[in-house]
Amino acid sequence: MHLEEQQQAYLFYNIHDRTGADEEATKLHESLQFIGFTSEMVEWEFVTTLPHTIHETLSTIPTDAVSVVVVCIMSHGKLGALSDSAGSQIPVNYILHQLTDILPQEATLVSIGFLGWECPG
Repeated sequence: MHLEEQQQAYLFYNIHDRTGADEEATKLHESLQFIGFTSEMVEWEFVTTLPHTIHETLSTIPTDAVSVVVVCIMSHGKLGALSDSAGSQIPVNYILHQLTDILPQEATLVSIGFLGWECPG
């Protein structure tokens, strides 16, 4: 088994009101590939479909062949919630609980982190 097969990254990104979001996600994707990750980019638009998109994408993780999984969810939001293009929101905690349930049980959970930026104005 090659190291690349053991390190997987998934970038879920939203471009609504985020000038340069495509480029930002692409740079992160390319950087992760450069350091040996198999990386997948998934654009999302609505919070109503985000949990299903995450579940469908992450359900393909080979449970016996992964040592590191990075999941990035890129979006604007505030007050502990992600925002979508329709103005709807979903609590970050909902996504974090979902990730805890989806990620392989055999994997050691080191940290769950979340980076978000609030849109000024």
